[in-house]
Amino acid sequence: MNFESVLFLCVANSARSQMAEGLARMIFGDAVRVQSAGSSPSRVNPFAIRAMAELGVSLDDHASTSVQDVDPETVDLVITLCAEEVCPVFLGEAQRLHWPLQDPDRKQEQLTDEERLAYFRIARDDIRGRIQALAKQRGGATPVANFESALDALGRGELGAAKVFAEQLVGTGVAGAFEIAALVAQQEGDLDAAAAHAESGLREGPTWRLWELAGNIQSDRGLFDAADAAYGQALASEGVWEDSVRFNRATLAARRGEPSDALAILDTLGDDLDDDLAALAFDLFLSCRRTLRSETLDAGHLYELVLELRADEVHFTQRAHVAAESPARALELAAEDLGPEYAAAEIAGAAEIQDAAGALSGVYWVDAERHLVD
Repeated sequence: MNFESVLFLCVANSARSQMAEGLARMIFGDAVRVQSAGSSPSRVNPFAIRAMAELGVSLDDHASTSVQDVDPETVDLVITLCAEEVCPVFLGEAQRLHWPLQDPDRKQEQLTDEERLAYFRIARDDIRGRIQALAKQRGGATPVANFESALDALGRGELGAAKVFAEQLVGTGVAGAFEIAALVAQQEGDLDAAAAHAESGLREGPTWRLWELAGNIQSDRGLFDAADAAYGQALASEGVWEDSVRFNRATLAARRGEPSDALAILDTLGDDLDDDLAALAFDLFLSCRRTLRSETLDAGHLYELVLELRADEVHFTQRAHVAAESPARALELAAEDLGPEYAAAEIAGAAEIQDAAGALSGVYWVDAERHLVD
């Protein structure tokens, strides 16, 4: 069956056709134009919104549309979803399918919200299965076999959409199919399935990305030696993004309770990190320093603390003003930013306090040091 656009119809364009539109967009991506409408449009049913949200698909921006407002020239296939009602009439030469589905709202029945939602889930899953079958019938270059569409779904946080892609990608021979399946399983918390998918992908065609993913999964499973070995394979692979793998290896060292090793690995990262990786690396750096400092905390470490806490210029400029009145209090406040264990630390010696307040002043261009009390 060939079509480039599809229109889903029911009476109110409230539940069945709205869920079908959301599911079709999820499965077909940009390859098919998807619309929905009704003969007596009302509003998007809140239970339809809830049922679809469970799959990571948002209907929040959807609105009920009249079939009269749909241009027949934009439709190749019409699918009606009515069962007990009279289906809308659509004038046009499009192909037609009829999927008789009972209205999940069950307006005539006295139901609790949870009971009503259960009927919406049943209708949603029925429609999803039908659209998946339709995608297979359509053939051609659909996003069902499109690795980038699956990655986009993951990037948008639409785990349900990504899972649909993953289920249909595995076994197709599409590059990256097992990687997507492993990522979805990992995010769902099914680490055994994630590891199995990653291993299948590595047997089919090892890449540095798969080795890195395998390492991340093994790390999540607590299999640290296996994770480290996988990262080693990733670093030895062609085209590897070394900084990404090294960051994950540093994270592994921190998880193993080896913050010094983690810091040593972080020191090997390049100077041209992208913003996301740089932020993650900085957070890991601070976390490891906190761990080490909590083991050997003294006034000298508090001095280092002042130099490191530079994430918010305005916030710490205010800290410097506090230092002008009470450098000891400024250090205590700064210490609190790294956790309660630092707030209770002893501050030994006025010299360290003055040095720290001066450093705070220098970092944030506030001349607090000249106000210090001898």
